[in-house]
Amino acid sequence: MYRTFLWSVCLTLISYAAGCGAGNDGPTLYPVKGSVKKGPAPLKAVSVMLVPVDAKKGITVTTISADDGSFEFATPQGKKGVPVGSYKVVLSVPPTMDYSNTSKSRPKEDTSIPKEFTSADTSPKTFDVKAGADNVLTLELW
Repeated sequence: MYRTFLWSVCLTLISYAAGCGAGNDGPTLYPVKGSVKKGPAPLKAVSVMLVPVDAKKGITVTTISADDGSFEFATPQGKKGVPVGSYKVVLSVPPTMDYSNTSKSRPKEDTSIPKEFTSADTSPKTFDVKAGADNVLTLELW
């Protein structure tokens, strides 16, 4: 799961770099913000990815939730927003390291995210980014 997280971040950065060359303003971006909670508690340090439903139309965008569970999407260049489109919502949390066994350290799996949210193929949540709309993505996991 940690490798998946790293690959998704790398692919997002590459996608933005490819689409943001000199003389190319890229697609029009619209602000998208939101929050992620499990029950009443905010989830911090969660990777929130929007993966285009149609992979041929759009780019995957990623952000990380703050301590209060809030997040906002922005490009690596600091431009806030996401292109218009329909997206699958994918969540992940980098595993924590277990140092209790000094001979080997291995990642502990974080169980705060329901398994179905960890892949675009299985995620039950979609989100449509619309021009001129308040694009607020509220994720309440139980």
